[in-house]
Amino acid sequence: MIREFASVADFVIIYVREAHPLDGWNMRGPKFEDMLQHKSLEERIEAAKLLRQEGIDCPILVDTMDDKTCLAYGAFPERYYIIHNGKVVLANGLGPQLYSPQEVKSWLEVYQKSM
Repeated sequence: MIREFASVADFVIIYVREAHPLDGWNMRGPKFEDMLQHKSLEERIEAAKLLRQEGIDCPILVDTMDDKTCLAYGAFPERYYIIHNGKVVLANGLGPQLYSPQEVKSWLEVYQKSM
């Protein structure tokens, strides 16, 4: 989606607290299975670097340790937002069960056609 709509939208990922840390609600996975909950901003930045290695092709920002961004946007563990002209025009459901990448794509397609 990032490449498909690069001409009409800027994409940003904000890395928030770890959703499935080894010392919390853990889900085993191939790359992040040994990750603990971050105790410092440096640890959170290092985790975001692992995400970058997954081929993400947009800026990855890192939330502060007080989770201000995550709390402000209700974005844990993941959520899509579209902000247009400084206003939230789409707040997708919480992921992974309630969000819909297709809803985001549909909004961007309509916007692209209106340009």
